[in-house]
Amino acid sequence: MEYVGVIHNNISDDDLYGGKGSKLIKIAQLGINVPPGFILNTKSYNTFIKESKFQN
Repeated sequence: MEYVGVIHNNISDDDLYGGKGSKLIKIAQLGINVPPGFILNTKSYNTFIKESKFQN
């Protein structure tokens, strides 16, 4: 399972990357200067919560 999305190599998806991450991807796709980076997706958060037995 993939938990990390690279800002410049992904398709914007609010459900997978959240609103902020998704908007960064859209901005980069428009050609606006966005620093290189990555986004931890919602699957990583959900897995962490489940495996660490934290409650959200």
